[in-house]
Amino acid sequence: MENKTKFGPQLPTRKEVVKAFKEEAISGLKPEAVLSAWLISKEMEADNLKGLTGRLLVNIQLEELYLEVGRISDAREIHNAVWTIISNAISEGEPMPPELKELHQRSSDLYYMIEDAEKNKEKIPSKDEVLEIISRYAENATFVRKLSDERGLYLLEVKVEGKEKGEVTEYMYMRKGIYPNKNETLETAIHAVYYQDDMPVGGDKITVYNSETGEWQEVK
Repeated sequence: MENKTKFGPQLPTRKEVVKAFKEEAISGLKPEAVLSAWLISKEMEADNLKGLTGRLLVNIQLEELYLEVGRISDAREIHNAVWTIISNAISEGEPMPPELKELHQRSSDLYYMIEDAEKNKEKIPSKDEVLEIISRYAENATFVRKLSDERGLYLLEVKVEGKEKGEVTEYMYMRKGIYPNKNETLETAIHAVYYQDDMPVGGDKITVYNSETGEWQEVK
Protein backbone atom coordinates (compact mmCIF):
# COMPACT_ATOMS: atom_id res chain seq x y z
CA MET A 1 0.00 0.00 0.00
CA GLU A 2 1.47 3.35 -1.01
CA ASN A 3 1.77 5.80 1.84
CA LYS A 4 0.45 9.22 0.81
CA THR A 5 0.56 10.84 4.24
CA LYS A 6 2.95 13.61 5.24
CA PHE A 7 4.84 11.14 7.43
CA GLY A 8 6.75 9.74 4.45
CA PRO A 9 7.63 6.05 4.69
CA GLN A 10 7.13 6.03 8.47
CA LEU A 11 3.49 6.00 9.58
CA PRO A 12 2.71 7.55 12.99
CA THR A 13 2.96 5.50 16.16
CA ARG A 14 0.22 5.29 18.78
CA LYS A 15 2.30 7.59 21.00
CA GLU A 16 2.36 10.20 18.22
CA VAL A 17 -1.41 9.93 17.77
CA VAL A 18 -1.98 10.52 21.49
CA LYS A 19 0.40 13.48 21.36
CA ALA A 20 -1.51 14.91 18.40
CA PHE A 21 -4.81 14.81 20.29
CA LYS A 22 -3.27 16.35 23.38
CA GLU A 23 -1.26 19.06 21.63
CA GLU A 24 -3.39 19.43 18.46
CA ALA A 25 -0.39 19.46 16.14
CA ILE A 26 2.21 17.04 14.80
CA SER A 27 4.04 17.27 11.48
CA GLY A 28 1.65 20.04 10.49
CA LEU A 29 -1.39 17.74 10.63
CA LYS A 30 -4.58 17.87 12.66
CA PRO A 31 -5.39 15.02 15.10
CA GLU A 32 -7.95 13.35 12.83
CA ALA A 33 -5.43 13.25 9.97
CA VAL A 34 -2.81 11.69 12.24
CA LEU A 35 -5.37 9.14 13.42
CA SER A 36 -6.22 8.24 9.81
CA ALA A 37 -2.54 7.67 9.03
CA TRP A 38 -2.19 5.47 12.12
CA LEU A 39 -5.23 3.42 11.05
CA ILE A 40 -3.51 2.75 7.72
CA SER A 41 -0.66 1.07 9.60
CA LYS A 42 -3.12 -0.97 11.70
CA GLU A 43 -5.03 -2.08 8.59
CA MET A 44 -1.76 -3.14 6.99
CA GLU A 45 -1.01 -5.26 10.06
CA ALA A 46 -4.54 -6.73 9.97
CA ASP A 47 -4.02 -7.79 6.35
CA ASN A 48 -1.46 -10.28 7.64
CA LEU A 49 -4.03 -11.89 9.96
CA LYS A 50 -7.18 -13.87 9.26
CA GLY A 51 -10.15 -11.71 8.33
CA LEU A 52 -12.23 -11.66 11.54
CA THR A 53 -9.28 -11.59 13.92
CA GLY A 54 -7.56 -8.77 12.01
CA ARG A 55 -10.72 -6.67 11.85
CA LEU A 56 -11.42 -7.10 15.56
CA LEU A 57 -7.83 -6.32 16.52
CA VAL A 58 -7.85 -3.01 14.62
CA ASN A 59 -11.14 -1.95 16.23
CA ILE A 60 -10.04 -2.93 19.73
CA GLN A 61 -6.79 -0.98 19.32
CA LEU A 62 -8.83 2.02 18.15
CA GLU A 63 -11.13 1.61 21.16
CA GLU A 64 -8.10 1.60 23.50
CA LEU A 65 -6.68 4.70 21.82
CA TYR A 66 -9.96 6.62 22.12
CA LEU A 67 -10.03 5.78 25.82
CA GLU A 68 -6.47 7.05 26.27
CA VAL A 69 -7.20 10.43 24.66
CA GLY A 70 -10.48 10.85 26.54
CA ARG A 71 -12.91 10.38 23.65
CA ILE A 72 -15.19 8.17 25.70
CA SER A 73 -18.27 8.33 23.46
CA ASP A 74 -16.18 7.26 20.45
CA ALA A 75 -14.71 4.39 22.48
CA ARG A 76 -18.21 3.29 23.45
CA GLU A 77 -19.37 3.36 19.82
CA ILE A 78 -16.42 1.23 18.67
CA HIS A 79 -16.91 -1.15 21.60
CA ASN A 80 -20.55 -1.75 20.68
CA ALA A 81 -19.52 -2.62 17.12
CA VAL A 82 -16.77 -4.97 18.37
CA TRP A 83 -19.14 -6.70 20.77
CA THR A 84 -21.70 -7.24 18.00
CA ILE A 85 -19.06 -8.93 15.82
CA ILE A 86 -17.90 -11.15 18.69
CA SER A 87 -21.46 -12.04 19.72
CA ASN A 88 -22.32 -13.04 16.17
CA ALA A 89 -19.21 -15.22 15.98
CA ILE A 90 -20.09 -16.92 19.30
CA SER A 91 -23.73 -17.51 18.29
CA GLU A 92 -22.66 -19.56 15.30
CA GLY A 93 -21.92 -22.38 17.72
CA GLU A 94 -18.42 -23.13 16.50
CA PRO A 95 -15.61 -23.59 19.07
CA MET A 96 -13.97 -20.22 19.78
CA PRO A 97 -10.36 -20.17 18.53
CA PRO A 98 -7.71 -19.06 21.05
CA GLU A 99 -7.05 -15.74 19.31
CA LEU A 100 -10.77 -14.88 19.42
CA LYS A 101 -10.95 -15.84 23.11
CA GLU A 102 -8.11 -13.42 23.81
CA LEU A 103 -9.85 -10.58 21.94
CA HIS A 104 -13.13 -11.45 23.70
CA GLN A 105 -11.43 -11.02 27.10
CA ARG A 106 -9.69 -7.84 25.99
CA SER A 107 -13.01 -6.40 24.85
CA SER A 108 -14.66 -7.38 28.15
CA ASP A 109 -11.94 -5.55 30.09
CA LEU A 110 -12.43 -2.46 27.93
CA TYR A 111 -16.16 -2.51 28.67
CA TYR A 112 -15.51 -1.94 32.39
CA MET A 113 -12.88 0.70 31.63
CA ILE A 114 -15.40 2.61 29.50
CA GLU A 115 -18.03 2.28 32.25
CA ASP A 116 -15.61 3.75 34.79
CA ALA A 117 -14.56 6.53 32.41
CA GLU A 118 -18.18 7.52 31.77
CA LYS A 119 -18.91 7.66 35.49
CA ASN A 120 -15.78 9.66 36.28
CA LYS A 121 -15.77 11.96 33.25
CA GLU A 122 -14.97 15.48 34.34
CA LYS A 123 -17.52 18.18 33.72
CA ILE A 124 -16.38 21.14 31.64
CA PRO A 125 -18.15 24.51 31.31
CA SER A 126 -19.88 25.36 28.05
CA LYS A 127 -18.96 28.42 25.98
CA ASP A 128 -22.19 30.20 27.01
CA GLU A 129 -21.50 29.46 30.68
CA VAL A 130 -17.98 30.89 30.44
CA LEU A 131 -19.27 34.03 28.73
CA GLU A 132 -21.93 34.47 31.41
CA ILE A 133 -19.39 34.15 34.23
CA ILE A 134 -16.94 36.58 32.61
CA SER A 135 -19.74 39.11 32.02
CA ARG A 136 -20.18 39.35 35.80
CA TYR A 137 -16.71 40.87 36.06
CA ALA A 138 -16.20 42.44 32.64
CA GLU A 139 -18.97 44.71 31.38
CA ASN A 140 -18.64 46.10 27.85
CA ALA A 141 -15.62 43.88 27.25
CA THR A 142 -13.72 43.59 23.99
CA PHE A 143 -12.80 40.11 22.78
CA VAL A 144 -9.06 39.54 22.41
CA ARG A 145 -8.72 35.82 21.69
CA LYS A 146 -10.91 32.71 21.62
CA LEU A 147 -9.65 29.12 21.07
CA SER A 148 -11.55 25.81 20.96
CA ASP A 149 -10.86 22.10 20.46
CA GLU A 150 -12.99 18.97 20.10
CA ARG A 151 -14.24 19.36 23.70
CA GLY A 152 -15.24 22.98 23.27
CA LEU A 153 -13.87 26.33 24.42
CA TYR A 154 -10.51 26.09 26.20
CA LEU A 155 -9.25 29.68 26.15
CA LEU A 156 -10.99 33.04 26.13
CA GLU A 157 -9.44 36.47 26.64
CA VAL A 158 -11.33 39.76 26.92
CA LYS A 159 -10.27 43.22 28.03
CA VAL A 160 -11.98 46.16 29.70
CA GLU A 161 -10.82 49.77 29.73
CA GLY A 162 -10.28 51.24 33.21
CA LYS A 163 -11.48 54.55 34.60
CA GLU A 164 -8.05 56.14 34.34
CA LYS A 165 -6.10 56.69 31.15
CA GLY A 166 -3.96 53.68 30.22
CA GLU A 167 -5.71 51.33 32.64
CA VAL A 168 -6.82 47.98 31.18
CA THR A 169 -7.98 44.78 32.85
CA GLU A 170 -7.69 41.54 30.89
CA TYR A 171 -9.78 38.53 31.92
CA MET A 172 -8.59 35.11 30.80
CA TYR A 173 -10.49 31.82 31.01
CA MET A 174 -8.47 28.63 30.53
CA ARG A 175 -9.71 25.06 30.81
CA LYS A 176 -7.65 22.43 32.61
CA GLY A 177 -5.38 20.58 30.17
CA ILE A 178 -2.35 20.64 27.88
CA TYR A 179 -2.63 22.68 24.70
CA PRO A 180 -0.58 23.75 21.65
CA ASN A 181 2.58 25.79 22.24
CA LYS A 182 3.06 23.83 25.49
CA ASN A 183 0.38 25.83 27.34
CA GLU A 184 -0.69 23.84 30.38
CA THR A 185 -2.93 24.47 33.37
CA LEU A 186 -3.87 22.18 36.25
CA GLU A 187 -7.27 23.77 36.89
CA THR A 188 -10.12 25.43 35.03
CA ALA A 189 -10.20 29.05 36.15
CA ILE A 190 -10.62 32.72 35.23
CA HIS A 191 -7.76 35.13 35.98
CA ALA A 192 -7.55 38.92 35.82
CA VAL A 193 -4.38 40.73 34.74
CA TYR A 194 -4.07 44.48 35.30
CA TYR A 195 -2.21 46.72 32.85
CA GLN A 196 -1.05 50.29 32.99
CA ASP A 197 0.15 51.74 29.68
CA ASP A 198 0.40 48.21 28.20
CA MET A 199 2.58 46.98 31.07
CA PRO A 200 1.28 44.31 33.50
CA VAL A 201 1.15 45.64 37.05
CA GLY A 202 -0.64 42.83 38.86
CA GLY A 203 -3.15 40.03 38.66
CA ASP A 204 -5.62 37.85 40.55
CA LYS A 205 -7.31 34.50 40.26
CA ILE A 206 -11.00 35.38 40.17
CA THR A 207 -12.90 32.10 40.15
CA VAL A 208 -12.21 28.37 39.83
CA TYR A 209 -14.41 25.70 38.23
CA ASN A 210 -15.14 22.52 40.18
CA SER A 211 -15.16 19.74 37.56
CA GLU A 212 -16.91 17.32 39.94
CA THR A 213 -19.88 19.51 40.86
CA GLY A 214 -19.95 21.76 37.77
CA GLU A 215 -19.95 24.87 39.98
CA TRP A 216 -17.78 28.00 40.01
CA GLN A 217 -16.10 28.99 43.28
CA GLU A 218 -15.00 32.56 43.79
CA VAL A 219 -11.46 33.07 45.11
CA LYS A 220 -11.46 35.32 48.15
